[in-house]
Amino acid sequence: LLDMGGKLLISLCDYSADSGYKLSFSDGTTSVKSVRSIMPDRFTHLTYAYKNDGTGVLYIVAGDTVVSENIALPLSMSSMSNTVTVASNADLSKTLTGYVDEVRFFDIQLMERDVKQNFNRILGGEEEGLKVYWSFDEGISTIRAAFDYSKTNSVNNENEALVIGGHRTNIVTPSQDQLSLFGMTDTKGVYTISGIPYMGKGTTYSIIPTKGVHMFVPTSRTIYVSPTTLTF
Repeated sequence: LLDMGGKLLISLCDYSADSGYKLSFSDGTTSVKSVRSIMPDRFTHLTYAYKNDGTGVLYIVAGDTVVSENIALPLSMSSMSNTVTVASNADLSKTLTGYVDEVRFFDIQLMERDVKQNFNRILGGEEEGLKVYWSFDEGISTIRAAFDYSKTNSVNNENEALVIGGHRTNIVTPSQDQLSLFGMTDTKGVYTISGIPYMGKGTTYSIIPTKGVHMFVPTSRTIYVSPTTLTF
């Protein structure tokens, strides 16, 4: 699943037809296996939040359920390689048979509340601590690259990725409940939806408020996002 220059290797292991795959975490010397498993043929969100004291937390989200467990590994984040490989190990001898929709790297430790708030939300790119954001949504099959949509103080971080092997697909994609553009209000009902894409001269969107069984008036609002209408 992930190889950070051999200093952190996350892979699938110990498959069981009943429970799916365990996750293996290795620093090249020490390996730790997760207690929890993920099932194949399901959309699953994974977050590994590591602290410099050798402790970390694995969050697994399947559907609306968030589970976690401690994964301790004596990593040296300061000596990490600049080379990051996703869906394979660095020498491509082991590759993932499956689909990866988004990859995000933060330089701050994410807490459970952060995971719950953002696991099914397309990010705007300027979230606190976000340093790499590959959405693989370029829609240009001839370009073997994944652009980095993260920004710091409105400046692109430019940590682009090279796509080697594999292919893009618009057939196997997350449902709207699994991953979509939405905003969450604060206590005053104010919300922001950032990073809304548009095609060509512009794209029309419907904004639909929801909260349990509550009803809203109006039930929706239509907006047109274009180069000349970017803020509402």
